Amino acid sequence: MDKMPRLSNRLTALTLRSLPPGKHLDDAGLYLIKPDEKTGRWMLRYRQYGRRRDMGLGGWPRVGLGDARRAAEVAHLHLEGQPREFATRGPPCVPKLGAIVLISGHHPTTV
Repeated sequence: MDKMPRLSNRLTALTLRSLPPGKHLDDAGLYLIKPDEKTGRWMLRYRQYGRRRDMGLGGWPRVGLGDARRAAEVAHLHLEGQPREFATRGPPCVPKLGAIVLISGHHPTTV
């Protein structure tokens, strides 16, 4: 039996430069937002306590696709491990991840 090729809308490092301005979904809530042809920023969209949240992961092209995916994975793992407790006052807030250090060629680390 022949396997069907897996169709994917994931971004590739080669296509990032040619994308027009706009919001481009990679996978699992990771977006590249390009206000113009030469710059952009990575954003992770997720839900916590029933509310939509956006987390910035750094500017493109300084933060590459691989680094942004690794940072999104670290953030997802961190958010999954959070207890589902509500604050006694005010709306629940996103736990601070610390600074996610993204250095080209290195894995993100939490400082």
